[in-house]
Amino acid sequence: MIFSPRSLLLALVAAPLALAAPSPLAKRAAVPPTSDAPFSVSAATAQNVINCPNGIQGKAGGIVFLVHGTGSTGPESWGNGPWTSLLPTLGPGFDVCYITLPDRSQGDIQISAEYVARGIQYLAPQSSTGKVGIVAHSQGNLNVEWALTFWPVAARSVTAEYIALAADFKGTLDGILYCSSAKITQGGCPAAEWQQSTGSHFVNTLSKATAGSAVVPTASIYTLTDQVVTPETGSGATSVINNASLYPLQASDICGAFHYADHASMLVDSAAFEIGYKSLAVGAPISRAAIDKRSCYSYPYGSGLSNDTFSSVADAFQAGLNTITSFPTADVVPAEPPLMSYAKPYAA
Repeated sequence: MIFSPRSLLLALVAAPLALAAPSPLAKRAAVPPTSDAPFSVSAATAQNVINCPNGIQGKAGGIVFLVHGTGSTGPESWGNGPWTSLLPTLGPGFDVCYITLPDRSQGDIQISAEYVARGIQYLAPQSSTGKVGIVAHSQGNLNVEWALTFWPVAARSVTAEYIALAADFKGTLDGILYCSSAKITQGGCPAAEWQQSTGSHFVNTLSKATAGSAVVPTASIYTLTDQVVTPETGSGATSVINNASLYPLQASDICGAFHYADHASMLVDSAAFEIGYKSLAVGAPISRAAIDKRSCYSYPYGSGLSNDTFSSVADAFQAGLNTITSFPTADVVPAEPPLMSYAKPYAA
């Protein structure tokens, strides 16, 4: 066959384009993923850092799994707060367990998320309902959302409901600010501080893998006066995620503009607890009309408890957060860790 100069030129131009063009039969990555990513954290390792303070008693409401945020531990965030002391006593009754993540959750969030996924996988068969409810605070929510996204069988399929407190689903503008000058001179920041910064590869990849949407029934509860997770106003608020029920505490139909809650106090805020508890009790995020407005001032369950009762919990969390700005609890790295291979198809 003899090619004219013109046809030969066209063939040479078209060849690399044909090679580069994706096949119409090429398999696209499912959104959200439908098969589990491989684990690098063993089941036994994760189980060793889970504590159920009152044991697992088979209470009718099932197990509620609590996940702490950056700079904290399970006992510091949850040990003396309403989620462990009050929630188990309220109908229908709940068993409560919390996890303590390595390095005060300052290491690679992809690894922290494996601990969370393993925890869900471990606790669900022991729950009276066969599933777990989840309550997470701050960066704990990125751990949870990554776990639910990339372990749909081990974690997502056995999660009944998810209560997100002060979540930074879109990262935080203040993320890298918690990498102090002292850390920078040591060669960088802990991995989690890079990853939860607005615009990070981690945050963008998670958003792409979920289409920016909740993957289980989700109640996102947040405060407009959060000084750590920012921004928290308008549709661009970092706690706003598609297909979730949203509860900005200062909304006029929740507690109103003068309700004060900061990042740390979200762990013990009585209105946040009211929304979370009632949602767990009925098995779905409640309507704003169902919120007992007395909860904006106290715990309305005949307990006589108030936000001040649990103030030491918020103080302990804030102290931990203050500490990590000066003294890293994880190895510092010069840049954001690379994405795990299973997440790369979703890299933004």
